[in-house]
Amino acid sequence: MREASLVMSVGDAVTVHAASDGVDALLGVAPADLMDGRVAFAALIHPDDGDLAARLLSPDPAMSVDAVTLRLRHADGRIRCVRAERRPVAEAPAQFALHLVDVCDLARRGEASMGPQMQAMLQNTDDFIYFKDVHHVFTAVSQTVLTLLARPQDAGDIRGLTDYDVFPEAYADKYYAIEKQVLASGTAVRQIQPYVGVDGRTGWVDDRKYPLLDEAGERVGLFGVARDITERTLTERALQESREHLQLFIEHAPAALAMFDREMRYLLASRRWRDDFSLGERELVGHSHYEIFPDIPQRWREIHLRGLAGEVLRSDEDCFEREDGTVYWLMWEVRPWRTADGAVGGIVMFSEDVTVIKKQNIELERYRDALEQRVAQRTAELALARDRAEAANVAKSAFLANMSHEIRTPLNAITGLAHLIRRGGLTDKQAARMAQLQSAGTHLLGILNAVLDLSKIEVGKFVLDDVPVDVGQLMRNVASMIHDSAQAAGLAVEVEALPPMAPLRGDAIRLQQALLNYAGNAVKFTPQGRVRLRVEVLEDGAHDMLLRFTVADSGIGVAPEVLLRLFDAFEQADNSSTRKYGGTGLGLAINRKLAQLMGGDAGARSTLGVGSEFWFTARLRKAAAAAPDAAP
Repeated sequence: MREASLVMSVGDAVTVHAASDGVDALLGVAPADLMDGRVAFAALIHPDDGDLAARLLSPDPAMSVDAVTLRLRHADGRIRCVRAERRPVAEAPAQFALHLVDVCDLARRGEASMGPQMQAMLQNTDDFIYFKDVHHVFTAVSQTVLTLLARPQDAGDIRGLTDYDVFPEAYADKYYAIEKQVLASGTAVRQIQPYVGVDGRTGWVDDRKYPLLDEAGERVGLFGVARDITERTLTERALQESREHLQLFIEHAPAALAMFDREMRYLLASRRWRDDFSLGERELVGHSHYEIFPDIPQRWREIHLRGLAGEVLRSDEDCFEREDGTVYWLMWEVRPWRTADGAVGGIVMFSEDVTVIKKQNIELERYRDALEQRVAQRTAELALARDRAEAANVAKSAFLANMSHEIRTPLNAITGLAHLIRRGGLTDKQAARMAQLQSAGTHLLGILNAVLDLSKIEVGKFVLDDVPVDVGQLMRNVASMIHDSAQAAGLAVEVEALPPMAPLRGDAIRLQQALLNYAGNAVKFTPQGRVRLRVEVLEDGAHDMLLRFTVADSGIGVAPEVLLRLFDAFEQADNSSTRKYGGTGLGLAINRKLAQLMGGDAGARSTLGVGSEFWFTARLRKAAAAAPDAAP
């Protein structure tokens, strides 16, 4: 048996005057180390046993202390439980003797056998069951404890040990403190405690410790029953964490949000809910919603009932009236929440004040209606003005066409008579004047023809011919027509090679007229260089082709801002052009309208001082293949 005796006195410090050799086996400390003070005995006492230390190390040498269980720290760092007794020393009145015995050795010496019924229970229970003596030493344990501690399936292997021998010190301290309370008070204690196995496995147990009494009613130890509740504890903790997270989420949600049970009692409410409904710090949890709002309308009670029946209800804008008569709008939603078994546990209500948005929408709607009325009114005014302008334009065109006919008839007679008079023999002076008369008449006739063409197009009376079109011949004709004037101006006239194309049909005269308009202008506005005629195939369809006719020159060019209006009727680059080069400004307008009648368009690109390219496109129908000769 491991035991030791110390002779001590207490003055300003605890002094060990003598120590038996058993100290080394009991505490791992040499007797000399205790006597010369290199190891302080008081420092070996567990800090939680300060009450016992005060009695055992009292400075009163006459004090006696009956057997108590004391925890001392062994030199290897582990805690040893010992039975300690203090007695006065008769031979030295100022000193006292302290006798220490390892409680584990006491337990082994006093082992008692257990009945078969108890053995059967300990071997087959699912709980952790243990018995301890008054010194906290195991006297019997269930097989579940042995499994936890990875001990052989023999309870004798753990009998005679304390918690400090089988558990980490931090756990053993907790167990010892509770058992100390049970042994001191004689009453049972129940606690939820953590545990750890030798393999590092941790968990929680519902631990109940009871005092163990002998036949005389004296406390001779304790026994405990601990049920593993790790799974339940983890579930409860996870549930608690979820509740805390939900509470945090709802309380700090940037919206008015509240959660109710089936009796419409508050479970949670956000800060915004309190603010929006002026609830301040009033206690809500556990109180009925109808207690908080006793005047709530029946309509809302019915909405709550429908939500509790499992229905989801919402409104994007619901109008309410406050007590002061002001109107406000809420967007709200009522949604059921469900328990783990799928039953409706209550409802969650969300609301948001959308009064500002609603008022803005009403104002926007008012502005939109007013704007639509103004737009409709202005559109009607513009349509009326357009109709009047179109009617006036048609009337103007008809008037110009009629006037052109009326003027052209006598003008043809005048130019014809001038030609006949010139052939009848005149003096040179008369012939020159008659030539001027004929030239002026011809020029005026050209203007009238242009006005007549434009008028016909605008009033919709212009009809295109459908005749075979020889594009190559058309290009050569135009080149021939401008040859003399180009040669007189020192300009070269070029016709680019034609791309291959099928036989085509269209209005050859109008195509030539449009191309000649461009070519004539090119000669007129090109002081030197060349004029080039070109045709390209833009589209080659099954039934028609889209051609692009271009006249390029190296003339004076046109400014970009002028190009935007150059194809309008009666427009030229500027007034000085009319005076210098002549013309009415109708040719380009006629070209665009002719091109549009032929399924195309017209345009130009130009660089001032470098030259210009004027183009128009026309869609010409492919001529049907010639029918084969009939069989003889």
